[in-house]
Amino acid sequence: PSSEELNSIYNSLETVNEWWTANRSYDGGVSFFYAYPFECGEWISRLSGLTMPCRTPDLAAKMVQTAQALARCAAALGLDAAAEKWTACAAKRLEYLLNDLWNGSGFVCRDMDGNACTVENLIAYMPILLGECLPAGISQSLVGGIMGRYFCEGKGILLSPDSSIVDAAVTALIAGGMADAGYKEEAAKVAGALLG
Repeated sequence: PSSEELNSIYNSLETVNEWWTANRSYDGGVSFFYAYPFECGEWISRLSGLTMPCRTPDLAAKMVQTAQALARCAAALGLDAAAEKWTACAAKRLEYLLNDLWNGSGFVCRDMDGNACTVENLIAYMPILLGECLPAGISQSLVGGIMGRYFCEGKGILLSPDSSIVDAAVTALIAGGMADAGYKEEAAKVAGALLG
């Protein structure tokens, strides 16, 4: 992209980040919460069973990616100080995700009092989108869970274990995250099911 296009992307990402930090973070933009179930997207509507507001692994991972994208854009634009700031921000957000939402065997959600609750849908597996940024053991656990509970041969990734619905965009994103984490064979299988 041209410098003008990169600058536009950078400004748009900053606007998104500023909104979430101002409206859905209590610690200045390290951790984030959904105030209402619909904020996470209709495809994971089972979030409605959780106490709101709720901090979730999918949102935490998205905000890590937002900071990472801002860092890359800033670096490409020659904004060295901004690139350093966003790199540090991404690291803090990733640390929060791994230290506060990973319980040793899976990702959990937390209410505003810090109480953990598990969810039986893809929300707990979406941090796979962070690919190589995740520790190997966590990636292995996420890929194993996705392939064992959500993968449907010939269709893709089911939205929940008892559903027959496949979201093509989610399936593609998960395949990309798996590939980036080093699970090329599983990623090819997921992408192949979607395309085949």
